[in-house]
Amino acid sequence: MEGKLAITVTTEELEQHLNIQISFQDKNKFLKEALFNISPSNFLPVVTNMDRNSVRFMKWGLIPSWKNNSKNSKGLTSISLSSFEGKPLLLNALDKHCIVYVSGFYIWKNSVAGKIPYYITSKKRKLFGIAGMWECWETDDKNQDSFCLITQKTNGPLSYISTEWPVIIKEEKESEWLASTSSELMNEENFSPEYDFNYHPVNQKIIKSIENNPKFINRITYVVGEQTNLF
Repeated sequence: MEGKLAITVTTEELEQHLNIQISFQDKNKFLKEALFNISPSNFLPVVTNMDRNSVRFMKWGLIPSWKNNSKNSKGLTSISLSSFEGKPLLLNALDKHCIVYVSGFYIWKNSVAGKIPYYITSKKRKLFGIAGMWECWETDDKNQDSFCLITQKTNGPLSYISTEWPVIIKEEKESEWLASTSSELMNEENFSPEYDFNYHPVNQKIIKSIENNPKFINRITYVVGEQTNLF
């Protein structure tokens, strides 16, 4: 799945949602301001199945623990649920599963005008959790936590945009999902349906830009072969 993420809530709202206090050091390093343009290799707040009472800031782009050098590796950014079907060894990797917290995400739609990004948010929640896998890459002098998102096939309104979208855990099921064994994680009763989400087209600049611009989440209008309302 091609896309980016956003966190537009305050650190206080994040702490309140998780009922977990985030250290001043992490706030100052990772969440000094709202983040409207989160790309792979950036760090996001994650709660893991092995430590459900703390927030860890992990690098987006899962690096396998056996990798010799993570410096030049982009890592795996997402993996589809369909990849686990009939593959017990891969399913075992879900022993390290996590929830990645965001306010919204971007997905690209292919069109005659090129790739058109859409920004997607929950109709009910200012913050929601995306299912993920995580890993700790270890060297003699440091540890690097990283994660990838778990995606699923679209079969509702979002199929207009893409064939895949993130697996989003229902808020009331988050604790239960984190405590699940790998064989129980695929229960779709834990997943939020597509109709719980709003979406609208946004500026194409988000695709390649590294700028943290709040205007990236604003709706714009596209016509065939042309983009209007640019900033």
